[in-house]
Amino acid sequence: MRPGNASERWALFPPGDEASQGRSPPAEDGAEPAGLDAMLAGLPLDVVKIVAAAAMTIDHYNDVLLGRSSTLAFAIGRLAFPLFCFALVLHLKRGAATTSYVSRLLLVGAGSQLPFAAAFKMMEANTLITFAIAVVIAAWLRERGAFVQHGVFAAGIAAILTPGVPEQIGTDYDIAGILFPGALLLALTGQRAHIFWAALLFIGFNFYRESPLAEVAVTAAGTLLGCAGVIGGAALFRGRPRVMPRYALYAFYPAHLLALLLARALTGM
Repeated sequence: MRPGNASERWALFPPGDEASQGRSPPAEDGAEPAGLDAMLAGLPLDVVKIVAAAAMTIDHYNDVLLGRSSTLAFAIGRLAFPLFCFALVLHLKRGAATTSYVSRLLLVGAGSQLPFAAAFKMMEANTLITFAIAVVIAAWLRERGAFVQHGVFAAGIAAILTPGVPEQIGTDYDIAGILFPGALLLALTGQRAHIFWAALLFIGFNFYRESPLAEVAVTAAGTLLGCAGVIGGAALFRGRPRVMPRYALYAFYPAHLLALLLARALTGM
């Protein structure tokens, strides 16, 4: 869904991959994994995904059954997309195979499109398709030089901010959604200059040309703090094995959409 003011929907679900389903990443030359890879291996990454899925569900409940009337649910829903992106990036950082990753996302995304469109009464591509495009772009950018990388992100930010340039590309979260994972991946793999682009694209999730800048700033700051809190809290479970079944979120995404449609039909909303 396009970013907007407090009346708009924010939805997202993270892709899963066997290379990062909470297992420790492969170490090089027998060394122990370090950094985020070690901190969030096992149960911690499952915690991030579970919180993100819960935030998404609360947000969708607010949108489909409450008519976007709950400001609190809206604020909680903002956490879902960046947390899912964080999980996606760790998958890629740990060596997820791009082709199989994208294929699964597209397969489940295509199967989820009809309930997605019916639930939110729109025809834009759902979040899993956004993720599939984001994975392709992130993998491509990782193999390009700095000039191309910075040029792509600069062009994306310019398109988001420039009046008269279409900011909607027909996918959930639009331009910011397909570019943010790539910027975050580059930043987390040692190219620190891309922190700048990741920060701007993060703000892009909360930006809409008609939104007051103060509202955008407050929402972005609150979302960032919330995500940091979730990730920091998840790290407290470091060293514990994962609990989430493999591919559980792939099943959960279409299932929760169907459940919301059923609830709406039963309640007449």
